[in-house]
Amino acid sequence: MDFSGNQAINSIGIQTSNKLLVGTLSGDIFRTSDFGITWDGWEAAVPSTGITSFLKTNEGKLLVGTDGKGVYYLKADESGWMEISKGLSNQIVTSLTQHTNGNIFASTFGGGLFVSTNEGTSWETTGQKTGQLRKVAVTKDGLLYIVENNVGILSSTDFGISWSRILTAPVRGLFISKHGYVFTSLGYTDTTSSIYFSKNNGVSWVKSNTQTITSVISSFAEDSL
Repeated sequence: MDFSGNQAINSIGIQTSNKLLVGTLSGDIFRTSDFGITWDGWEAAVPSTGITSFLKTNEGKLLVGTDGKGVYYLKADESGWMEISKGLSNQIVTSLTQHTNGNIFASTFGGGLFVSTNEGTSWETTGQKTGQLRKVAVTKDGLLYIVENNVGILSSTDFGISWSRILTAPVRGLFISKHGYVFTSLGYTDTTSSIYFSKNNGVSWVKSNTQTITSVISSFAEDSL
C-alpha cells in the first residue's frame, strides 16, 4: 500500500516511542518510524472499514476502533488483527480510552458508552446506554468525559455509572491536557470553530481564541513541554 498523504486520515496513534500510526477512512493503517518522512502500509490490515481510533493499553496491547466492525487488537507477532467485540451491540466505535483503574471505554455513534474490564475481551453497557457519542476521555484523576454529537459534554465521577451535563453546545472535539484542563472546540457553523477550556472540570469555561477560526477543529494534541 502507498501512502501519499492524499488519503482521508481519520485517526492518529502511537505504537511505540518511535512509531506513529495513522488510520484512514478506507480502513488502511500506515506506520512511520522516521517522523513521517516515509510510510509503510500495514499488510495485516483490519477488515476494510474506517479506522476511528487507536489505543495503546497500559499492558502494551494495541487496539483499534472501527466504523462499523467494532474493536480489534494486534497479535503479539504482528501477523494480524483479532476482533474483540463480544457484547459490543453497536460497532460504530468513535473512540477508545483506558481508565486509571484499567478499564477500557469505547464510545459509539448511536449506542452510547461501553466498558471492558478484561482488556477488550468482552464489553458491557454503562450508565450512558444511548446517544451519538463522538469522544470519550479520562483525566489522570479518573474523571470521565463524553461528547454527545452536536449536543454537549457529560462527565462521570463513578466510572460511567451516572453522568452530569457540564456543557450544552455543538461540541466537535475534546481534549484533556496533562494538567487536567478540559479543552473543547465548538462549531456553530460548518466552516468556523471556537476553542474553550475549563480549569475546574467544566464548572466554568473560558474562550481561548480571540479571532474567528475559519476551519473545523475536531482534535487536539499536546507537546512534551
